Amino acid sequence: AFFTRASSHLAPLRDSFQAVFQTSDEEERQTMLADMYVRIHSFTPADNIAAHPAIQMSAALQGMLRKLLQNPANATTSTLVTLAAGVDLLGDLCVSGLRSDLITNPPIRILVVDDDPAARRTVVGALQLAFQKPESAESGSGALQLAGERGFDVIFLDVQMPGTDGFTVCSKIRETARNRTTPVVFMTNQDDADSRTRMSRSGGKDFVVRPFLTSEITVKALTFALRGRLQKAEAVEMVRA
Repeated sequence: AFFTRASSHLAPLRDSFQAVFQTSDEEERQTMLADMYVRIHSFTPADNIAAHPAIQMSAALQGMLRKLLQNPANATTSTLVTLAAGVDLLGDLCVSGLRSDLITNPPIRILVVDDDPAARRTVVGALQLAFQKPESAESGSGALQLAGERGFDVIFLDVQMPGTDGFTVCSKIRETARNRTTPVVFMTNQDDADSRTRMSRSGGKDFVVRPFLTSEITVKALTFALRGRLQKAEAVEMVRA
């Protein structure tokens, strides 16, 4: 029943994002976001949110939309892009036959790298509400050691750190065997063209701009981790075929 209800709303949700990005009227944008919230709320079960990846994704999107509706200033380009990517993934998760243990078998592994203890705890605290507790590092060298030892589904990486900055760390992570293709999401104070270029050149996949919503961190983590696992599953099926 969940998949049937969700499928009927996904196309209108995707179409709505086109209008949201195009409008400059704050009141109109909030009305559109409220409609998205109502649609997602209408097909998201109130319990067992971890029972299936699609249900957990829809619950996370609903939580993020609540934050945007509570404060229109939260509806930035970054948060809207995050929402759009999450809704797009939700469509790929709402299919019959998808493994219900995609998140838990094996458990999604996340690394958080930030030299600021308070900022690091905030991100780790937000993520462990949806996943097992992430691993963390307080420096670039610590991050590289962990990246060399084990593979991660997603890495959240601070840009401005003493010693080695996040861009350099990301480039070195790309040289490790275990995390050569792991999505790296930069946490930064800057959203300028130069920063975007450096992010891309170093191998980063995305970024969140401080101050960010903890709900945005959760949605990004789910989106990148589940998208990666879906792609791996598709690659396995292609080899078997």
